[in-house]
Amino acid sequence: MKIKIGGLLYDVIAVTDLHTTDGEGRKVDLNGRITYGTQQIEVARQITYERQLVTLLHECAHGILEHAGQDAPENSLVAMGYGLFALIRENPELIEAVKRGRIEAASDEHD
Repeated sequence: MKIKIGGLLYDVIAVTDLHTTDGEGRKVDLNGRITYGTQQIEVARQITYERQLVTLLHECAHGILEHAGQDAPENSLVAMGYGLFALIRENPELIEAVKRGRIEAASDEHD
């Protein structure tokens, strides 16, 4: 899969052993990682499909902020990942409106 963020195309890759090391050299497992220089988003293969999607949205949020020259606390980006996942999954009509480029009136009842 490829995702465009800030005009740049990122490869999304599911990887088996996604980790980093802490300050003492210990292995720390990760659910995801975005690497700007190589334009890659890595997502851990061993987590559930739903968590992979949440993680992908989380990493995209990192990318959006990076391209805007901004930053946010990690816990805020965790919340964004889960929040965007729920918003997209629970509101398919929102995604259709974004694709159409307009909001269509539901009815004239509110006039």
